[in-house]
Amino acid sequence: MRLAIPAFSSAVLLAGCGIHGVEEKATEKFRFDVQGKPRIEVRLDDGSIEVIGSRSSSNEVRVVVVKRARGASHEASSALIERIVVEATQQAATVTVRARCDTGWGWDNEGISIGPSWLRADVEVHVPPEADLVLVAEDGRIEIERVEGHIEAETGDGRVRLDNVKGIVSTATEDGSIVGSALEGDFDVSTKEGLIELEGRFQRLRAVSSDGRITIRCDGDPLPLTDDWMLRSSDGTIELTLPPGLSAELEASTNDGTIDNELRLVESENTGARIKGRLNEGGKLILVRTLEGRIRLRMR
Repeated sequence: MRLAIPAFSSAVLLAGCGIHGVEEKATEKFRFDVQGKPRIEVRLDDGSIEVIGSRSSSNEVRVVVVKRARGASHEASSALIERIVVEATQQAATVTVRARCDTGWGWDNEGISIGPSWLRADVEVHVPPEADLVLVAEDGRIEIERVEGHIEAETGDGRVRLDNVKGIVSTATEDGSIVGSALEGDFDVSTKEGLIELEGRFQRLRAVSSDGRITIRCDGDPLPLTDDWMLRSSDGTIELTLPPGLSAELEASTNDGTIDNELRLVESENTGARIKGRLNEGGKLILVRTLEGRIRLRMR
């Protein structure tokens, strides 16, 4: 069942914004009752996505969409905000949210040229603690907190933050950092321009940055590795901290940098720019690779 709460609007005068100095906001709220594990799909043209897991066992899904437009006057901004169309629907256990911004160039009520940078929709979703997510933001950040499930998150331009997230997680950004804490499970993260910082317990891990450092810290008791790990940066330092009880094969190499190793490797090879060996009983491969940067291997 879906309950929709009517929107309300407010306008704020933004000092220093020049001719487009008035921001108009409109809020739309939706509530869905979902039977079983929900699947949440959110797709935005321009705006941020925040998903927060409930501390209770309720199957309720709540969605808050804040639409924003900026124009030369209250009237102009009100006209612009109508260009943002929000759709929130439910089919069985799947809740779909879509916010479309008409990004075509045109003129507002004051005859001023407008463009896509003055239209935005930010979405906040409250979900049960176990939920599957598919989140896509063309231009905006993504934040996920206290959720366990199968999670896919992608943004074209914005950072990704994960806090207390468990499950099978895949996230990517074209331009932004990826930061996570209290993580557990299978993680595949990548960014073209930005750093990666993750803390948690990982069964499988792939972390790739084309231009940025990578810092991985494994906390708590190690989980048995279900697949190989790969940490790779084209241009950046990689620091990996492992627990003493982890069993794996390890190989680390850099084309232009040094390797600082504190791990106790059995049957190891060390050529200065390449280290290879076994941790405890061995097993899956942990591959650490940077073209230009240092590698630091630490024991927790």
